[in-house]
Amino acid sequence: MPKTTCKNFAQTSIIAVMLLYSYFGYAQTTISGTVTDSIGALASVNILLKDNSNALVTYGFSNVNGSYAIEDIDSGTYVLEFSALGYHTKNAINRFNC
Repeated sequence: MPKTTCKNFAQTSIIAVMLLYSYFGYAQTTISGTVTDSIGALASVNILLKDNSNALVTYGFSNVNGSYAIEDIDSGTYVLEFSALGYHTKNAINRFNC
């Protein structure tokens, strides 16, 4: 078994702290909400997140309560597209400055 010295442990700890700092220093946010109609919450709604060039960034779905959350979104301007069978597709433009 290799012998661990204090110096090696300290160097490893510093590297780990630097990696965590760079990870948590990167600004990201979460988009969340509830999809409803005039009757109440809508389940299984497709939610697409697109960038300015209309390219798909990520997607999600509403749950049985109509709630959704799309996490780890970078700062920028996005279009949220909501679609479900029997409904017209709706778009919402959101800008995030983190």
